[in-house]
Amino acid sequence: MRALHCLFFLLLILPGILVAQTRQTFRVSGSEIDVEQHAEPAFLYLHEDFVPALIVFPDGREQEAELRYHIMLDEMQFLSRRGEVQNLSRRPPFQRIEMESGNFVYHHEEGYLEVLHDGQVPLYHKRAVRVNAQPIKRGAYGSADPTAAIESVDRFQVDGRVATLENPGGGEMEVTLRYVAYFFLDIEGEMTQINNQRQFLRAFREHRSELRTFIGEQDTDFDAPADMVRLVQYLEGLVR
Repeated sequence: MRALHCLFFLLLILPGILVAQTRQTFRVSGSEIDVEQHAEPAFLYLHEDFVPALIVFPDGREQEAELRYHIMLDEMQFLSRRGEVQNLSRRPPFQRIEMESGNFVYHHEEGYLEVLHDGQVPLYHKRAVRVNAQPIKRGAYGSADPTAAIESVDRFQVDGRVATLENPGGGEMEVTLRYVAYFFLDIEGEMTQINNQRQFLRAFREHRSELRTFIGEQDTDFDAPADMVRLVQYLEGLVR
């Protein structure tokens, strides 16, 4: 993935790690900032360490491995025989990766997705970390003003196994990492992102009334995976 303007992207809530916060802010200087170096581990990895996994291929072959999902880089990593961290190749393409915490698939546009429900209307969970940076301008008596006018065009990019922030001026920057999470529904082969009730109802207009009633009765939380699974299961009963 090449340079992305206004710094953004990549993942949320970690089942293998108790995350006490969803936001991290730090200040740093330099023309090229290694974001990963400054990020806390919970903002980088789905699990604390490499965990047992099973890679399943379309022809039925299976391969055991120990993998670690790197959220910020959107990579499945493993250790080589020399102890070097390597990115799992997607050639040949695999069908899914099974872990104790859940199964994952790779989508050519959306990257790694956790499979929450594999039914008539498949439901996927995407985790991401949004990166925002702003130059710091020193005011009177040395006070810091992070809302100063932007004097340089900053870019967040993931290249290989490095997540960097370009800061041509080299001055002090305030960098904020924030977890986000959202869902995708596979509707007749098209991935549809769902962030809230309005988007869900728009995707299924013909069942809007029944769905709205169910959502109200169940007090559905569109940030909770379990609630989303129940909602999709109810939806499948309507569309059969």
